[in-house]
Order: sequence, then structure tokens, then C-alpha cells
Amino acid sequence: GLAGADAVSEWEGIVQVAATSDVTYGLLENGKVICTAYDAGKDQKSVAHDKGQRRVEEWDNIVSIWAGRDFVIGLRNNGKVLFAGDGSDGLDQVQGLQLFG
Repeated sequence: GLAGADAVSEWEGIVQVAATSDVTYGLLENGKVICTAYDAGKDQKSVAHDKGQRRVEEWDNIVSIWAGRDFVIGLRNNGKVLFAGDGSDGLDQVQGLQLFG
């Protein structure tokens, strides 16, 4: 099933969901992003926190999200790309790109 399915079932106002095997992200109607993580044998929040994905909770004005292994990418309403998580493979270079606007 989805990562953190128990917590996700309590979410409200979600317009988009992105998930990996360990972390589920929800884009709220107000442009904020929330997440929950699950890994058997670990504290539910530890997985996302270890890689930095919980930084999404600081984001605002988000219109779309995309999740990959150990990272998440967000698109702001002004066209700016945001990145959170493990960027060791170079994906973090998308941070700050301006797609439109």
C-alpha cells in the first residue's frame, strides 16, 4: 500500500498526491505540501527527515509535485522549481530553475 497510509487517510483538502515506497506527499488546496513517511522498524517521520524531504512543509504557492526515490520536486505558481531530499545524483540542480513567469 501507500507509504504512511494511516496518516494519509486523515488528510483533507488534498489536490494532488505523489508517493514513493517510503514517503507520501500531499499538495493542499492552499499551495502547501505535507508528507508522511513509513519504514517498518523506524519512527514514521525518520525516513523523510533523514533525506531532507520534510523541507516540503516550508514550501508555499505550490501548484504541482513529483516524487522520486529520496527526493521531491515542487513547482511554484510563479514557475520556480523547488527541490527537497537527497541530491547526491545531481537532481538537486533543478532547485531554482524558472520554467515560466
